[in-house]
Amino acid sequence: MHRMTHAVATVTVALVAALLTSTAASAQEAAPPIDAERCAALVGMEIDAAEIGLPTTGAAVTAAEWVTETNGQCRVKGDIRPVDPTAPNITFQVNLPDNWNSRALQMGGGGLNGTLVAATGPYRYQPPGQPTPLQDGFVTLGSDGGHQGGGGSFALNAEALLNYGQHSIKKTHDVAMSLMKAAYSAEPEWFYFAGFSQGGHEALDAAGRYSDDYDGVVAGTPAYNVTMMHAGWGDVYKNALYADGGAGWVNPAKQTLLVDSVYATCDPIDGLADGIISDISGCLEAFDVQTLRCPDGADTGDTCLSDAQIATLDTLASPNDIGIDIAGNSVAAPNPIYNGGLLAGGTIAGSAIRGQYNLGLAPTPSNPAVPAQDAWHYQTGDTNAKWFVTGDPTLDYLDFDLRAHAERVSELGDIVDTTNVDFTPAHDKGVKILLYTGLADDGISPYNTIQFYDRQVAAMGKEKVDEFLKFYTIPGMSHGFGPFVAGFESLPALMKWVEEGVEPGTLTAIDTVAATAGRERPVCEYPTWPQYTGEDPDSADSFTCVTDASPVNTAAPLISGTPVVGSTLSASAGEWTGGEPTFAYQWLRDGQPIPGATSAQYRATPADQGTSLSVRVTATSAGGSTEATSASVTVKYKASVLVTTKPLLVTSTSKNVTVTVHILPSRASGDVTVTLAGRTFTGTAVDGRVTVDAGKLPRGAHVITATYAGDDAVAPGKGYGVVLVLR
Repeated sequence: MHRMTHAVATVTVALVAALLTSTAASAQEAAPPIDAERCAALVGMEIDAAEIGLPTTGAAVTAAEWVTETNGQCRVKGDIRPVDPTAPNITFQVNLPDNWNSRALQMGGGGLNGTLVAATGPYRYQPPGQPTPLQDGFVTLGSDGGHQGGGGSFALNAEALLNYGQHSIKKTHDVAMSLMKAAYSAEPEWFYFAGFSQGGHEALDAAGRYSDDYDGVVAGTPAYNVTMMHAGWGDVYKNALYADGGAGWVNPAKQTLLVDSVYATCDPIDGLADGIISDISGCLEAFDVQTLRCPDGADTGDTCLSDAQIATLDTLASPNDIGIDIAGNSVAAPNPIYNGGLLAGGTIAGSAIRGQYNLGLAPTPSNPAVPAQDAWHYQTGDTNAKWFVTGDPTLDYLDFDLRAHAERVSELGDIVDTTNVDFTPAHDKGVKILLYTGLADDGISPYNTIQFYDRQVAAMGKEKVDEFLKFYTIPGMSHGFGPFVAGFESLPALMKWVEEGVEPGTLTAIDTVAATAGRERPVCEYPTWPQYTGEDPDSADSFTCVTDASPVNTAAPLISGTPVVGSTLSASAGEWTGGEPTFAYQWLRDGQPIPGATSAQYRATPADQGTSLSVRVTATSAGGSTEATSASVTVKYKASVLVTTKPLLVTSTSKNVTVTVHILPSRASGDVTVTLAGRTFTGTAVDGRVTVDAGKLPRGAHVITATYAGDDAVAPGKGYGVVLVLR
């Protein structure tokens, strides 16, 4: 077993009679698979408060529905009762399959919770078309986080707030353990948690706070520091966007201008213009927001940014110390608006990509903040200030002073945030964490997740962290949308690590965006990112996970000069991105290296006649080396052109003269032009020879010029002769 033993739940006498035999010996045997009859018998089951490891007044099953969906499933719903009678219940659902594989998977919620997680579907970003975990035989479970409905009013109740922040995870887990023992007379061999956003926060709580209960978790883009995200980011956005009547507010058209400009600059840096920015650090170096500055810094329309608007964007793209310790951290992470964030959306690689976390539709926000109208992070800050910090739903957030409430904000961090939770017990117990985030997410910034990872490395050291936590970043992915939305097997990778000890390396994701569905990308471990190094842009095998950009060839090397024996050819390196590379050259004859030919110039030798020459350029930078090869040129035979006449000596102007042109090598063919005595004659050489009739010539010495045009194998050439006419 991989967790502490729990006692069997207290149930009614009728249920005990239905589920268990009367003898002690048979009670130790595994119960038969759950079926419709035994499922129905679970209704009314009571679970004593002693079976739940945190304060409650017990739990009860209120419904149990038998569903046939590939397998048989007993979908059990119920309530966990609070200690405070004014606090809401925690509503839970536990799904018991008839093909149980001795595993359990708890699924996390989202946002402020308030909606029951039924846990009957796929885990987040599971590749399409696969069986759900429940169909595969997992017991699956979820809850509503400890309250029902949207909004933040639940935070007025201390127990409901604590359930949301920490406790609902453990309480739901323990109820599920009791139900599994009642249904199967056994505990699960392996207990997992998978969640995204708030569910990712809950996954980290499961691993960090309740490591005895779990074997592994998948934490996607975790909202692990809800107080910092809502109070801290909210304050940053409020002051940057809406101060001085919204002088620095950036309208949707200008947001799109920024997004389009960032992608136009940074999309190709990773070696492929595919609508995905993979090298976010390289993007920050390449993109300069000042290129969008309006003349003189004044706002002159939607085609540029004023100085005040640039100052706002610079603030949002920077780390901001809010001056309040929130669970051991006072710095709100930067937003990726200068290297992939989508804001109000834009046109990326020819496709319209929507954004969700925009900066609002007006320079003055509403009270209360209005979804889809006011800036996203202003909305979350408004909810936090009203319900979590002050308890005053009439408060005008625009006038709210966060630092005047520093004590309460710090207290909320201790209740809700996971920032300063010690993960050493998780490591020591052997819990495995698969952590990931999208790099285009401006709802929960990727730098926020990087902050969490860096904190663990600082506390434990990278070697120790690597033993139990793998952190992946996914370029192009925002919060469930973006240019690339990954479908990847996070749960199977985690299971293989937990159950077989096989550490996950680079994973493979399939794009689930309709317009680009099916293209593959590697999911690289942080801090590496996928650089295009292959030939098929839709295959993950065409990408290499790198830390620094190795050079990328954007225009092939070129050979200049006449490719004939004795001529000197020169090679250009071509065009490259990725730092300032140095170049090495290797000339190739019919694809094979020519010994000693390693400079940018090469003199063709007789050995090159009739062969193909090319040059391979190796570009090297801090990120590695990349090769590119020029197109080949055929080295032609050098033409030797000889001219003879008949007769050799012309004794009279009345005699006809013939001119024969001999071309070596004798394989030469093609056009020959002969000029003589101001006249021009043409002919076609065959097997290196052509004869033309020059007719009668005037008295004197005449220079003959024979020009050979060349053919596919023999270079052009020119030869001379003289004919003497005596009288």
